[in-house]
Amino acid sequence: MHQLSLEIWFVRHAESEANVQRIYANTGYSFPLTEMGLEQVKALANQLSALNISAVYASPLLRAVQTAEEICRLKKIEVKIAPELIEYHMGIYEGTGSLPGTAGAISDAASKKRWFEENDFDAKSPGGESLRDMRDRFVPFVTSTIGNHFGEPGIVLMITHGGILTAMLPFIFENLDVSFVQARSIEHLGIIKGKLRAGRLVCVEYNGVPVPQ
Repeated sequence: MHQLSLEIWFVRHAESEANVQRIYANTGYSFPLTEMGLEQVKALANQLSALNISAVYASPLLRAVQTAEEICRLKKIEVKIAPELIEYHMGIYEGTGSLPGTAGAISDAASKKRWFEENDFDAKSPGGESLRDMRDRFVPFVTSTIGNHFGEPGIVLMITHGGILTAMLPFIFENLDVSFVQARSIEHLGIIKGKLRAGRLVCVEYNGVPVPQ
């Protein structure tokens, strides 16, 4: 009998109040989903209800937890909270506006330039996380989770955030690089689908578009 292989899907949370208000809100437990976000995740949960989802891991931020809870409610499984999936910390700019031209946005843009163009993985906003900090928590978690579910058929969902996904996907998938990811925004409830091939995680679909293998 043919057995389905393990798949790892990364999902950005639905629209939240932090997104609407354009605020860096990457710590604590505030800023719930908007009414639109709640409708978005209900629709997604219905789409996923017929699939074999074996586990759902979520960032501890409220917007990610609410997204995961709706999916888990239909699947009748429990959300597994994973601090390793949290959005990257913006340090002194947490709670401030993220609009272009503001201090936090300028600092964030400078860090990203150093990460992705200069390979300076230690750049960060004052008091915040560097790319190296993110990699040191995110990548080992994904690797250990794959090991924990290895050999199981079905889909493992990881509900997380746009910023850290954009930063980490090139370190997770062997067939994605920085230029590919940077050229493609991840919308709310965007899904990055991965499958194991010879023990390695390969991206097969990026926001609904097949990825060359």
